Amino acid sequence: MKPIATSSQNNSAALFNVLPAYAFLVSLEGLIIDTNNTFLNDLGFTRAELLGKKLEEIVSGGSKIFLQTHLYPL
Repeated sequence: MKPIATSSQNNSAALFNVLPAYAFLVSLEGLIIDTNNTFLNDLGFTRAELLGKKLEEIVSGGSKIFLQTHLYPL
């Protein structure tokens, strides 16, 4: 049986989508599993284009280095 989302979960999802900053969720394997509307609208992607991709597939060379040296070591 699928659990029913609580009001708190609904509020968190709504907040995630209206944040003025770019936000995305990444799996332990490094795959994008969700992103907010700001990220999509500003960068011109659809959600379907990004889900399941690795961040390295959508960023430039300098950003790839940043990901490898600052984000992935965490």
